[in-house]
Amino acid sequence: EGCIPAHYLDVIYCNCEKLFELHLTLFKDLLQAEKQQQNVGLSFMKVINLFPQYNNYCTNQLNAIETVQKLQKTNESFVEFVKLMESMGESNRQDLHSYLIKPFQRITRYPLLLKELLKQTSKSSKDY
Repeated sequence: EGCIPAHYLDVIYCNCEKLFELHLTLFKDLLQAEKQQQNVGLSFMKVINLFPQYNNYCTNQLNAIETVQKLQKTNESFVEFVKLMESMGESNRQDLHSYLIKPFQRITRYPLLLKELLKQTSKSSKDY
């Protein structure tokens, strides 16, 4: 039996796997666009229809945080597991909360990134 009861996994991680797939697709397309010196905006346009997947994740954020806090108070196996994961080099010394907030932070930064790209693009460019 795992240290996180199965019914809590969906609450904590919600649709992280779908968001990961979205960003893997975007990442691969951005690499291809860079290699072929193509418009970065087109890469975003190819996945824009998948962005509503963030609605579930963002609206679930409070539930996820509360669930983690509950488990930290009531489940010693969970606490030990989280400590072990946070101590691993791969975690970059970030806590679980930091990882759970990353998708929320990412989606809020995209409009800023795209505005800055637009600012840096010449109005006469076909990419504008």
